Amino acid sequence: MEGVESVRSGARTPDTVPAGSPSTFGYRPELDGLRTIAVYLVVAYHAGLSWFSNGYLGVDVFFVLSGFLVTNVLINELNEHGRIRFARFYARRVRRLLPAAVVTVIGTLVVLRFVADSAERAPIQADARAASLWFANFNALDRVRDGIDNPSPLLHFWSLSIEEQFYVLFPLALLGLWIIGSRRLQTVWWALAALATVGAGAQVAINSWDWDAAYYATPARIYQMLVGAALAALLRSGARWLPQLPAMIPSIALALVVFLSLGTAGYGGASLRGALVSGLVAIVLLGLTQREGPVTRLLRHQTMVYLGGISYAVYLFHVPVGVLTEYATGPLDPWLKFVYTAGVSTLMAAASARFIERPFRYSERLDQNHVAVVGSGILASAVLGLALVPLLI
Repeated sequence: MEGVESVRSGARTPDTVPAGSPSTFGYRPELDGLRTIAVYLVVAYHAGLSWFSNGYLGVDVFFVLSGFLVTNVLINELNEHGRIRFARFYARRVRRLLPAAVVTVIGTLVVLRFVADSAERAPIQADARAASLWFANFNALDRVRDGIDNPSPLLHFWSLSIEEQFYVLFPLALLGLWIIGSRRLQTVWWALAALATVGAGAQVAINSWDWDAAYYATPARIYQMLVGAALAALLRSGARWLPQLPAMIPSIALALVVFLSLGTAGYGGASLRGALVSGLVAIVLLGLTQREGPVTRLLRHQTMVYLGGISYAVYLFHVPVGVLTEYATGPLDPWLKFVYTAGVSTLMAAASARFIERPFRYSERLDQNHVAVVGSGILASAVLGLALVPLLI
């Protein structure tokens, strides 16, 4: 899952900004490495590995990272132009997210016709429509409440939908805070921190009476993206009171994230673990911006960076690969399923990056027609969700 790319200053091969440069934020390869850990935790979880029965926490890592990155993108806009170029921002999101998502939905439904009968396919129509129209999290909530338990190859779009809803609303909110705060980042980060705190309180409250809503509903999840957003604004504000973390602290924080994802980490429920992971990821991000350390070298490894760069497509493909295969063959051994889904989805993601995503992402022609791109994206989603899905199912 990779809604926002690491910040790049318009170049295809950006320079790496050294750690400890809070006033600027360029491409940091270690953040791609962090994505790699997050996505394969989720793959292990969906494979049913008991060792990683809390691997869904990889999604929490993505949420914090997305808030961090999108806020840096928008702060760059505010610093350079004094405003947010909304059409450009939304057009870049469309070009980044939509091509691979459309291919995933269409390809999944085509294969589904060959491996599942009509009774098995029928409940998946709602999942495909919701995935296409970016409200899959609320559809997942309805699915759980209705007791629909047949495996769905598209249910994982719920987390992408939460991110997309955040991307639609957050730039407007950030601009409002920027204006109200007299264009001072110190005021903005205080406001974002307060909103994150309120959001965390909402998560706790919702979890106390409706666990499913606490997991799938946007209001209960938004605090994790706001944690990342507040950290980004804080770092960019140049706050001098921030402590310099010892080099080992980010490494320990990341190790704890992985530990909490293990099946042996039984302490607390999903909400508490999600809150702990959000704080730990914030510590990792803070440490990565301050100095080099063991975790930086790990996450900057060439393989980690490459896999993180294709993690969005890995996330998209791994669930359909696993679910459709089991429709055709029956249940797989969890370790076999993990190796199989991780391998196949990674290969598919590499092909997607080369032939589907990058042509859209780096098209100079599309980069000059922002309004047309946004309009085309909305139209494509509507046609897919309302017209093609009923035909393909």
